[in-house]
Amino acid sequence: MLRKIFYPFLFAAFPIFSIYYSNIAEVYPLSFWKPLVVSLLYALLTGFEPPVVRATLMVLASTLAVYFGRESLPIWNLLLAAFLIIFIWPQAVFEVSFQLTFAATLGIMTLGQYLIKVWQKIPLIGQNAAIATSAYIFTAPIILYYFGRISPLAPLANILVAEAIFPVMVLGFAIAILGFIFLPLAQLVAYAVYVPALYFVKVVELFAKIPVDQLQFGRGNLAMVVGLYLLILSLIWIWTSKSKSKSKV
Repeated sequence: MLRKIFYPFLFAAFPIFSIYYSNIAEVYPLSFWKPLVVSLLYALLTGFEPPVVRATLMVLASTLAVYFGRESLPIWNLLLAAFLIIFIWPQAVFEVSFQLTFAATLGIMTLGQYLIKVWQKIPLIGQNAAIATSAYIFTAPIILYYFGRISPLAPLANILVAEAIFPVMVLGFAIAILGFIFLPLAQLVAYAVYVPALYFVKVVELFAKIPVDQLQFGRGNLAMVVGLYLLILSLIWIWTSKSKSKSKV
């Protein structure tokens, strides 16, 4: 009970501390505060369950990083969010949900930013492809460690359903609020959310029927996880070094 009372103060303290650290003196517009407030409301709506709080803190870290647009601040915000999570829930370090969330966020903040620059010219799906691919690459070692298998079609499926996630979440949030205010209006909005939700389900069902075997190896192999992450980080370092050298020329 005390933790749930403490959570709103945690959400408020995190962006304020990050703003102080950024050393930027300006008046922050509504576009900055809106995602922070929405994140807090979403966590409040779900009852401040630990997995939701952890994921929301990661969202706040990403939002602050994108807003300030610095190269060093994204990693700092991610580490700050992870520190707060581990401070409150020490056992979170050993939970799959926290590890996957941290890995996916790290992938989007690092590899994803470079992929966006390369693939942004691809119409409609360029940015989604960059985010889905970077998150997939950084979470693959953890998925293999715990489950021993992974689908090679997952990035493509994530790219195709990415655009449907946002309207489903926003309209679902609106339905929850309108249900307390005016139920007929909530039912009307529910009909609107049916279209993207149906599209999401059908894409998942389609990819589930494709006869492609999953990659199966490495379950419980910690050395494999360390090796894969070293390989991923090494390739990113080589790629970014070559990109910077070309830009200087």
